[in-house]
Amino acid sequence: MMTPIKVAVAGASGALGSLIVDCLLNSQSPRFHVTALSRKKHDSATISPQLHVCETDYNDVGKLTDLLRGHDILISAVSADSAIEVDYRLLDSAILAGVSRFIPSEYTLDLYHPAVRATKSPIIYGKKIKRAERLEEEGRNGRIEWTTIVPAGFFDWALDNGLLGFDIKNRKATLYDEGKHLATACTLSFLAACIVRAASLTGPEVRNKRVRVAEFAYTGKEVLDLLEKFTGDKFAVEYVKTADLVSRADEEIAKGNIRAAVVCYAHKHGNDGQGAAYLEDGLLWGQDELSRKTVFQIVEEAVKRSQA
Repeated sequence: MMTPIKVAVAGASGALGSLIVDCLLNSQSPRFHVTALSRKKHDSATISPQLHVCETDYNDVGKLTDLLRGHDILISAVSADSAIEVDYRLLDSAILAGVSRFIPSEYTLDLYHPAVRATKSPIIYGKKIKRAERLEEEGRNGRIEWTTIVPAGFFDWALDNGLLGFDIKNRKATLYDEGKHLATACTLSFLAACIVRAASLTGPEVRNKRVRVAEFAYTGKEVLDLLEKFTGDKFAVEYVKTADLVSRADEEIAKGNIRAAVVCYAHKHGNDGQGAAYLEDGLLWGQDELSRKTVFQIVEEAVKRSQA
């Protein structure tokens, strides 16, 4: 019988991390032994004998290194607010501990797309790009292998939280460029399944690669039509041109509102049709192993959650 793969998951109690842990524990081939890294101590004995929960401090490289010794893969699912700085420490610790592969918490649009690289302000994507370049350097030097999963976005989570421009409860919507451009996205559960599938592979398709994944394609107008269908109500719609979001982001940066500027650019690159958020090849990744939902199903589920 194949020896189980030892995987550590940072951010294991979060919205994505908890789903990754579940997928790892439910995998039958290969089997995984999972270490969940947490800022708080939990009792894992009643969950699964394959799961070990370790309390840790993400600022302590020495402690992280000790916890990671003997692991094959480290998956980061730490929250976006702290992901970049924590990932650097996780990477350093993984290298010192002899971990074979690192999967960073870079679950976003395609940072290597020309439209993203053309972004003038380094504040928006600069740190993320530097982290990606650091990973590439470590891979070239043979210090550790890496796999970056590129999903464009978490559709269900963003829809529930109004981050896509749709306020379901108040029946309001923002359509960028009239909602006419195609984009792709994943649900959190599909993304977790993609991460675990990547962890189960060892070949050139994942070794030191940026793997683009997508569950479905959609347009903003399509989402609006489905929301109105499932709620039975018309939404009040605001129309925004993505070209105007750059100047709006510059204004926010000038005021020190970096988060607001990042949101402006996320909407621009997610809705302008240039391709940073349309990962067509990702629709084929894992097509024989992974089940995909349609945007119809996902929007219907979101409306039901909003009514609960």
